[in-house]
Amino acid sequence: MHDGTPDGANYGITDRGTSDGPPRSRGHDSIDRGITATAVAFGQYRWAAQQLAEMLGKWATEHPQPHTSALLATHGHQHAEHAATFAARVPCVGGLDVDRVTAPLAEVAHLLDRARSAADTAAFLRSVYGEVLPALEDVYRRHLAATDPRVDGPTARVLTLAERDLADQQAAATVVLTP
Repeated sequence: MHDGTPDGANYGITDRGTSDGPPRSRGHDSIDRGITATAVAFGQYRWAAQQLAEMLGKWATEHPQPHTSALLATHGHQHAEHAATFAARVPCVGGLDVDRVTAPLAEVAHLLDRARSAADTAAFLRSVYGEVLPALEDVYRRHLAATDPRVDGPTARVLTLAERDLADQQAAATVVLTP
């Protein structure tokens, strides 16, 4: 039965919980995510990655223990790479500009402020690796869950890689966080 919607618009799970089309491996919201919303999301992810790259780089140069310094420098470089990758994912249409959409990510901005104001290295590490990265990983995970890789494969790939890097960073940091 045709209800006036474009072909394929009702694919996914209906309000009755039954499938009315080809199954999706991820959420169905990615089709509804507009270009502007995608640009804003990646601008915010870029901002968070830039903040982390700068903070980790600063602490890496000031930390006296070589292992911790190397870990922070490595992770700082990874976040700089994420920032560049997220900037590249901002669509270049409709007057969208990567610098205009690069803005604080509310879910992590206050956590980054707390990390910035840490009194010592231990507090900084606990804040970054115990609060900031898990919160950012959750943001990426939610976006990824709402992304259909058949519709937006590049976004799914970028988020998967960034999420994996965050998990790896948290695991690597347990070495310096464990007394």
